[in-house]
Amino acid sequence: MALPASHSLSGQPTLQFNDLQHESFITNPVIEASAPPKRWLAEQARHGLPGRIAARAASVQEILALVAAEKGVCLVPASVAQHYPRADVVYVAMSDADPAVISLAWPRGDLRPIVGAFIEATRRLALARASTETP
Repeated sequence: MALPASHSLSGQPTLQFNDLQHESFITNPVIEASAPPKRWLAEQARHGLPGRIAARAASVQEILALVAAEKGVCLVPASVAQHYPRADVVYVAMSDADPAVISLAWPRGDLRPIVGAFIEATRRLALARASTETP
């Protein structure tokens, strides 16, 4: 969870969705639409949250700028915390969140060599990580 550094929950070691009952969220819609993303609303409802939206952001950088400006909070993958450290944003683990799935897609057909190399490196990294996380 990305929170403004000044947020009252920012010092907690972990959070649960129940802790976020009064929060407004920043969403990152995959497809531009006037309505909130259905998957996001379903996740909110599943955890008993009202689904308040503070803002919609188009990128990780925009999400973090809005969080830092205290416009709302945002559920983000752990990789965001690793790759986007900021003094004005605190990342707190969610103990009852489902794991985030990040996908990589590319068009069928001929690929430039650099794209093929990136895909292969990503596959190797994912396999290596999966083998270390299996109990």
